[in-house]
Amino acid sequence: GDDRLSALTDDLLLLILRRMDTRPALATAALSKRWTGLPRGLDSLNFRVSEILPPRYYRCIRIHSEANYGFIINFRVLCANIRRYERRAMRSMVASINNFLDSNADNDHGHGGQGPRRVRTLRLEFFATPCSSSINRFIAKAVDVWGVEDLEVSAKATYFQQGAHSFPCHGLGNDPHKSRLRSLKLAACYIPPLQGFHSLTSLVLQDLPDSTPTAAYVAVFTLSPQLQALHLKSCDLNQGVVAVNAP
Repeated sequence: GDDRLSALTDDLLLLILRRMDTRPALATAALSKRWTGLPRGLDSLNFRVSEILPPRYYRCIRIHSEANYGFIINFRVLCANIRRYERRAMRSMVASINNFLDSNADNDHGHGGQGPRRVRTLRLEFFATPCSSSINRFIAKAVDVWGVEDLEVSAKATYFQQGAHSFPCHGLGNDPHKSRLRSLKLAACYIPPLQGFHSLTSLVLQDLPDSTPTAAYVAVFTLSPQLQALHLKSCDLNQGVVAVNAP
């Protein structure tokens, strides 16, 4: 009848939590008072929409991609189910992000007694749908308040529609000069303003939309001279030629 798990030290419990997906790891705070403060010790957060999608979603995808459309009796129902699973997954993810932001609001403003959260790594994977306000608010909080150093933002296309994520006009955060951001990966995103991020030394751009203008690529070199490593993966430069003149 002993609760041997709760009898472990905080360091050992955090080792366990760091090997879990972020959403269930955060949910452990509801187990008991013993676990309440443990999720605040997580310095790496991963919110992935692929972790939320049920197995039925992937079965529907397989049926849709492999079957002859003429022999699918309920073809419209199948497509509607795929879209519904995607919408539900994004609603669940956005709700988790909003709850996480709300639960840390007092500490971020110095009212919680524990000081602001510190996050070293943040990875976000989501469908490129109208969810930008919550996603961008989360990113801004991580960059401006939590001191994130490694950031990955991956926008996934829904099964039936391509899309890309847009950042607000002020970019990733409100005060880039105070940012600790040193590595950034953007997948299927429009390039945000990067000037002022003086700690940023590594940048990965992947699957950028075809409409990305050549000037946006050139600006990476001209506005971020501190970069030491730049990777362009599957980026179609359809708008012209990028000429690089750098040491």
